[in-house]
Formats: sequence, structure tokens, C-alpha cells
Amino acid sequence: MLQSMAGADVWLGMTDIETEGTWLWEDGDELDYSNWANGEPNNWGPGEDCAVLKSRGGWNDLPCSGYARSIICKSVLSALDTCLDFSDKCPELFQLKPSMCVDFPEFAEEQCRYTCGLCLADDTPKCSVGELGPDVNSTETRTQLPRGAALVTVCDSDTPVRIAGDAVRGCDHTGSLTGSPLRCAEGCPSGWTFLEDELACYKYFDTRETNAAAAAECSSYGAILATAKTSTENNLLKGLSATQSWIGGSDSNSENDFIWSDGSPITWSNWRNGEPNNWGSGEDCVVLRSGGDWDDRSCNYRYTYLCKMVHPADYSQSDPCNSYSSNSDPCNSDPYNSDPCNSNSIDSSNAYSYAYKRNDNRCVRKMRMVIWSWLPSESGSV
Repeated sequence: MLQSMAGADVWLGMTDIETEGTWLWEDGDELDYSNWANGEPNNWGPGEDCAVLKSRGGWNDLPCSGYARSIICKSVLSALDTCLDFSDKCPELFQLKPSMCVDFPEFAEEQCRYTCGLCLADDTPKCSVGELGPDVNSTETRTQLPRGAALVTVCDSDTPVRIAGDAVRGCDHTGSLTGSPLRCAEGCPSGWTFLEDELACYKYFDTRETNAAAAAECSSYGAILATAKTSTENNLLKGLSATQSWIGGSDSNSENDFIWSDGSPITWSNWRNGEPNNWGSGEDCVVLRSGGDWDDRSCNYRYTYLCKMVHPADYSQSDPCNSYSSNSDPCNSDPYNSDPCNSNSIDSSNAYSYAYKRNDNRCVRKMRMVIWSWLPSESGSV
């Protein structure tokens, strides 16, 4: 580095004036690295107790006086009075990806020194880790984190399902952890597969049934014929199914107006080319083909089927209650925050109860099997 800066011979801050042949830096440290030119140091003539960095890169000892050479000075950095980011997007990026300071160290150093806590002057309050919860584990042993550090948590093996919160949280510039605490719950019943995006459990049944019989079998588990509202959900169903299988789509109420078994409209679709075509005497039900695309078929045909069960911990999507008739609409005009049940009560004398759920701004009444799963200060049903 010094060679590229100078372009000519420059004095080095080293000498052996105290003891010939024992070279020390100006701060008194011994040399742990040297780059003497061939045959140097040789203490030629009347004595050479100082040294220069030659333009070609090697070192040479010279007399400390009588020779004029360029100089390069070195100064230890002192703490800055202020610490700044070089991008005003750093706090926002940190909220989106709390591990960015660790994952992208060069970017953190160049752009987000303040957000990532890389400045020498730093009196920002640290973040308290606090209690992680009985179902959450972490390798972090510190009780406080410095700014820019990330806390990584995972669900333990007894409660492997993440139902809420963030697995990675970061200590921001305000001294607060980003996101919310990770919350975990028990997994799906044996033989069912969990999908975090939907907070739901899925199962493939290899017996062949009509669509109505398949729906009834799903209902016996407190489930519905599976929906495929996204490519992620569709791909999961494709992986579970061994052949053509019923899924919960139908236009039996209004031709070509397909809705899902939970009452929501089909907005994302994966129809086979030329489908749906309502061929022959009518095709009002939907099968998932082995390739993952869909076809409308007569509801009286017999196919294997796929069921979907909302996970017991899906508190955010439903409100269990037992005081509304099948024809009532308990949802008010607020499409997301309504609470139609005035007491969140549930009929424990019946194996089934009803829940009201928002689906694409529609209020849907669903029968769900009661399965209680207790978490800190919360409970829910399926």
C-alpha cells in the first residue's frame, strides 16, 4: 500500500540506533514482518540506523541525516463525534432483513455503519433479549445485543410448527428488537403435512369416492376438500397425491363461477389447456391431475382425494363461536379486524363448532372439529 501511495523512496518509521541490528518501530514494537532488499541492511560506511522503502518495494538502511526522502505519516483513527449511515435506506433494510449486517458485511461497512453498529463512537442502548418462551430455542447466550446484531430462534422438536413471530430479529438503532417473538405449536396430526404459508395440515386419501363422499370424509376429520389458492399450496398437493384426486373446487351453484370448499372464490388457477369445459352432462367439480394442473369432472366420478385442516393454532384467521345461525352474517364492515363473537365462547358439549373466517373479504361460516391447543395467554380451535 505504501509503495503505491509514494511512487518514490520514503522514510520508514524504524531504527536500530539503540542496538545495532535490532530494528524497532517508532512505537517501540519489534518487527514481526520485514522486506529488506537483497544484501540489506548492511550498515554501510559511517553507519546506517534508519530505513527507507525503496520505490521498487524493498527496504534499505540509510544514515538518518544527510539524505532527503519523501515521508508518509500514519495516524491512529479516533472516535468520531457522530456516526452516520451512507444510505437513508439502511434502517428500512434492517427491518426487512435483520441479519443483513452479518450476511452482507461489505455492504454494512460501506453503507450502513450506524445501523450495523460499526462505528467507534457508539453509545446507543443495547437490546434486551428477554424470555424466549418455553417452545423456542436459540444459540444466543447474551442477555443483551449490540446494535446491528441478530437474534436467531427456532421452534423446539416438541412444538415444531411456527405459528407467529419472527425466527430472526435484529437490534435496531432505537435499542429495540425488530419483529415479534417467535411462537410455536405442536405439529399436525400423524399422517398430515403442515404448510406454514397457510397454517394448515393436508392429507392424501387413496380410497376412491364421489366428490360428496370425499367431502364428507374430510369433514369427519374436521377438514375440507383441499384448496389450491396459490402455486405453493398446489405444489404441495401435487407432491402428496399419487394420481388424479378431488380438490375442493366447484361451480355447482353457478356455472363457471368456481369457488373453493371454504366459500372463497377461485382467484389463482391452474386449469389444464381447454379446461374447464363442462363436457357432456355437466362437470361441476375439480380434480388435481398428476401433473399438478386441474380439470373439471362430473361430481359423481370416483377419485382419490385431498383434505385440508386448519391448524389448531390458526387463531389469527378464525373466531370460534356457537351463537349464530347458518344464515347469519356475523362479520361487520371491517374486512380484517372484526370479532363476530362477543365472548369467543365455544360449545364444548358438541364435537363440532362453527368458526367465521374472512376469505377475500367474504365472511364464511365453517364447521370445525374442536381441538384445543394452549399457548401462553391464548387458545384456539380447529
